[in-house]
Amino acid sequence: MNVSGEGGSLAGMSGGTPAHSVSKAGLNALTRLPAGELRADGVLVDAVCPGWVATDMGGAGGRPVA
Repeated sequence: MNVSGEGGSLAGMSGGTPAHSVSKAGLNALTRLPAGELRADGVLVDAVCPGWVATDMGGAGGRPVA
């Protein structure tokens, strides 16, 4: 299980945080490729996109971290 985000969506990229967006797009690819390879063996490879979460880096605007 990987933790990705909306910033990794190619359709949603519009600038602002290029390093974050490129790293999340890479993580999405790194999730999809083994998912396709391992599906026949019954192995699930997936990613979640939790949305904005309040962190030191992101600020207090999101959901609190549990």
